[in-house]
Amino acid sequence: MKKILFVHGFGVLKDARGMFTDIATSFSDTNFAPVLFNLNDMNGEGNLVVNDFSEQARRLKEVWIKESLNSDVYIVAHSQGCVITALANLPNITKTIFLAPPTESEGKELIDYFKSKPETEINLQGVSKLARCDGSFTFVPASYWIEKGEVNTQELYREYLASHESDVVRATKDEVISNEGMSEAFWGIEIQDIETNHNFEGDGRKELVDLVKQLLKE
Repeated sequence: MKKILFVHGFGVLKDARGMFTDIATSFSDTNFAPVLFNLNDMNGEGNLVVNDFSEQARRLKEVWIKESLNSDVYIVAHSQGCVITALANLPNITKTIFLAPPTESEGKELIDYFKSKPETEINLQGVSKLARCDGSFTFVPASYWIEKGEVNTQELYREYLASHESDVVRATKDEVISNEGMSEAFWGIEIQDIETNHNFEGDGRKELVDLVKQLLKE
């Protein structure tokens, strides 16, 4: 049995706003079994609550323990999910695919992206309230920013690559992360470029789905 663990990014749930479900559906006629799971939570009002890095890594490890029994495990990670994947540093992963991996550690890119949106409230000492396009909010505890700042993202990737076969896909029109430092963080890895935005929308979605299937083909 072959399992694909899909590790989503910041401020979303397991479907990654439809991106992961699109990729997962494309494997319906193969011997790969997609595994989607949540690293974050929803509260009673329908708002998303972001968990700390340590909790997200714990959840990934928990899923891996369950799904790796008698199975070859692959990982497809998007955005912050790439950092969580490297942080968890799971053994015996057949291949990892990093989609739009951020290389900045302190959170400035993320804060800059959200702070211009109306109703967003950034509070690094308390709970930040980030406005979402559907009218709901993403709540982020101070401990999240602290743990994020303690991670050296580029060094984390380099340590992971030393023991894991990996591929990297870059969104060349990324509006969320700058892509600065990506070549350095993934030195020696051929980076695949898709001319699309951070969530691989529009024409970039089909190109992404086809590329992931190609990269996982043995």
